[in-house]
Amino acid sequence: MNKIFKIIILMIFFVGFTLQVQSFAFQEIDYKKMDRDLKIMEKIIDTIISEQSDLELRFVSGKTKGVYLEGYGVLFMIPASSSFISLTIREPYLKRKGTEVTIVAEGKSKEINLTEELKKKLTDFLASYADAIKQVKDEDMITLFLNAPRKKSYRYTLYNLAGERVKRGNYLEPFVLSVKKDVLKRYRKGIIDFESFKNSVQFSSFSKKDEKYPEMTEDIKILKTILETALEEHYGTRITSESIQGTYLENFGVVFTADLNRLNVWSENKTLEEIIVTSRNRGRVIPALEKEKKKRYEKLRNELKDNLCEILADFGHTLRRLKNNEKVYIFISSSNGSFFREFKTDFMLVVKKDVINSYRNGLISLDEFKNRTVFKEF
Repeated sequence: MNKIFKIIILMIFFVGFTLQVQSFAFQEIDYKKMDRDLKIMEKIIDTIISEQSDLELRFVSGKTKGVYLEGYGVLFMIPASSSFISLTIREPYLKRKGTEVTIVAEGKSKEINLTEELKKKLTDFLASYADAIKQVKDEDMITLFLNAPRKKSYRYTLYNLAGERVKRGNYLEPFVLSVKKDVLKRYRKGIIDFESFKNSVQFSSFSKKDEKYPEMTEDIKILKTILETALEEHYGTRITSESIQGTYLENFGVVFTADLNRLNVWSENKTLEEIIVTSRNRGRVIPALEKEKKKRYEKLRNELKDNLCEILADFGHTLRRLKNNEKVYIFISSSNGSFFREFKTDFMLVVKKDVINSYRNGLISLDEFKNRTVFKEF
């Protein structure tokens, strides 16, 4: 009897263990399929953004980048350049002065909020398509970042033929939209309606003070200043006050976008560049020099990563209101010029607040801190 009982116990244990293994196997990410899904979503985002609206303008993209982070979800970066907004009025009725555009056309008076227009398009994307990223878990987030560092390029005024103001567009503000996969699934199944879905999408603007989290806004401002000062000191170059911007998403973390195009991140030995360019012009490629070039790129990339890691290790605790399970994200865009043009220079750095606290309390070394910081290329 005891023998039979033991056999039954062993069988139960074996079945339970097998199911657990199968469960873990089921949860494993197929990164090839994930990469395919992200590329499809990138194209859909670019297409939706570019669709013509009834406002005589459209947003022009084509460089949206997506990345999957295990334990976080999917993040899409939508970069905005000076040509991000296209005005479809013919030239005789269009006048430019500095960063403002004046258009002469017929129509009724209407105020246009560029940020709201783009927010609407991206919310429609989340509602209609984002649930197609099948491998994202229910508790994971799908997040869209609009990075518009040169926001003053996007203001315009529209007049009618009588000279009366018809439409006026305000500045386009950088922002974040984020929603849980579970909310998407419930909407797609008809459990919640579109209004409930929209209310569940988190929205945060980089440009406005968050009235809901004023103390967090102050913390972000302090760390933003620290990042600017430390990077300027290291690279010996000034950056504008809009180069680094930050915002907070509840239960997600603090997100910074860093436009480092003004920094000499990718400055290099001119002699090596001239030799490589000359050899290419003569129809020859010198493998040793190309190898050295890649080595120098990796050195500069790692230097940037180390700089940011050390800043967060030493000063990340200034985000005093950030919860231990929330993270700090830094999205970095930087110009690599012609010399390193074949290499990626857009990155994302992510670290959890409890890792920052562990380092500050002496529980982990700086090397361990760096190992526990996610650094990905776009």
